[in-house]
Amino acid sequence: MTSEIIGVTLQGVDPPARFTGMVREIELMGYDHLWITDSSLHARDAFVYLTLAARESERLQLGTNCTHPHTRHPAVTANALASVNEVSGGRAILGVGAGDSPVEELGKPLAKLSEVRSMVDFTRRLYSGDRFDYSGTHFTVHNGQLHYGLDGVRPPKIYMTASGPKMLELAGAVADGVIVHCGVFPEGLEFATGHVRRGAEAAGRDFADIDFAWQVFGVLDEDLHRARDAARPMAAWFPLRSPLYCGLAGVPVDLADQIRDVYSGGEFHEAVRAHELTTDDMVDKFTITGGTAIWKERLAMARDFGVSHIELFGLGDRMELYADLAAKVFNR
Repeated sequence: MTSEIIGVTLQGVDPPARFTGMVREIELMGYDHLWITDSSLHARDAFVYLTLAARESERLQLGTNCTHPHTRHPAVTANALASVNEVSGGRAILGVGAGDSPVEELGKPLAKLSEVRSMVDFTRRLYSGDRFDYSGTHFTVHNGQLHYGLDGVRPPKIYMTASGPKMLELAGAVADGVIVHCGVFPEGLEFATGHVRRGAEAAGRDFADIDFAWQVFGVLDEDLHRARDAARPMAAWFPLRSPLYCGLAGVPVDLADQIRDVYSGGEFHEAVRAHELTTDDMVDKFTITGGTAIWKERLAMARDFGVSHIELFGLGDRMELYADLAAKVFNR
């Protein structure tokens, strides 16, 4: 439906020449957003690839999904994104979050709630053009100011990637938008929307003013057995990184524990032993997997919760998936 916001995520795993062609294709498919993962050593640099995307597109909103307080000094990250914003004519979004395995590979812990909040507040002040000292618990700046990248364009918006209750509430309180990982089942969406709403209300904000973006992992294939097998890597990721949703989805505690115990690999697709333990029910609740009818059914469920912004993280051949979904599901 054209009234919806639909975006896609890519990782910087393709060579630059191939990637720039993908960006052009994604814009032609009619998508609204393109996000690049800030995957440390697991992919090419997110800001270089966002700059390439800015030069190869005219309409796409471009963002990090997501960057992290520990990967770089937040002032350096803010400056990098402001530069992308200038190159793109004001189309850049800074997406921040607690982090995942690419951050741990650098010897850094997942960010605490207070660290993410400090990064959001500090970055927004930089984007206002202020010159200021900042001496926080997690980082400092002396007489800091962005000297370039703010003139003639709107400041970048700031989104948070979130799944847990406190991070969801923080997003509702301080962010322009939130990219939510909550599975594709009603209890997960009810939990996520409820906590973003709670955070917004506590901060005196209107939930409707926050761009709630539902991140969907999935496979489009009319062969359900083959589709489920392709989606098992992401189903195995939920017990590792979002165990709360396993409880909401009715995954037995001993099974979730077993999957976590055998999970290994720098990226989710490498944890083969964990994939083998996932059930069909887990795949169906944590990913949209199957044919066109299943995709339309899950999307209709989300619309019943008021979701009008969908972000796609394709499993398998992403470009084939994004093209098929644009044509067969979203009618773009």
